[in-house]
Amino acid sequence: PDDPDILRMLADAARSAADHDTLRDALKNLVRVDPGDLVSQVAFLDAVAQGKTVEQQLAIYQAAENSSQLNVQVRSAAATRAGRLLMQRGESAAAQAAFTHALQLNDVNVDALQEICKDAVTRGAAPQEQIRLFIRLLQANPFQPDALVSASRLLGQANAQQAAVDWLSAAIEQFEQAGQPGGQ
Repeated sequence: PDDPDILRMLADAARSAADHDTLRDALKNLVRVDPGDLVSQVAFLDAVAQGKTVEQQLAIYQAAENSSQLNVQVRSAAATRAGRLLMQRGESAAAQAAFTHALQLNDVNVDALQEICKDAVTRGAAPQEQIRLFIRLLQANPFQPDALVSASRLLGQANAQQAAVDWLSAAIEQFEQAGQPGGQ
């Protein structure tokens, strides 16, 4: 079929049934008939990478990341996926380079920003750097309760009590909106 709606339904059904071949074929056809559907392009890359070794997945995502024929948002998503695979392999410097490249391609890539924030917290980056990164993440997507909690902790440690309370209140409100227990 050449109807994008039918292909999306077929892809959804194949995903639900764990029919990877049908999923990959439906997404391939969807990308062909609706080349502007960036979500389907990324989903197609994921479908192609599924079931492959980490090295093969990494090669798929890095090839997409470096392909000038793909939209920069798709390339950015591929770079983020490559970065996560590199983290799994313990190559944190290469992973951070991939996340940085993802942000060069799309400066509001929330997944890449989340990964960079996680790294800053893990390595104990200076509080100012962490706050700057949390703000950048919140600018990309304001619904980030975990980032708000982390920023609140840093502000509390810096004796900025009112700011810490404000950020924590915002986090609790977001957790409540999401139906999750507030705080960590």
